[in-house]
Amino acid sequence: KELKNIDNLEFKYYYYKKETKEFLWEDNTLDGKIPLAVRLEFVFKDEKKENPFVHTVSIPIATP
Repeated sequence: KELKNIDNLEFKYYYYKKETKEFLWEDNTLDGKIPLAVRLEFVFKDEKKENPFVHTVSIPIATP
């Protein structure tokens, strides 16, 4: 099904990098690793304005 009035749809993936000991948002998934969270971002355009939307979902089975 086609999404209408949606612009800049992006997914971000949250990981812990052991090498640098920091948490980072990545644009792509890392091979073989389940992200700690996934963020969905887009802009919904209606007749009056642009409405940004951001939603983050934690992945409870992921481990740092």
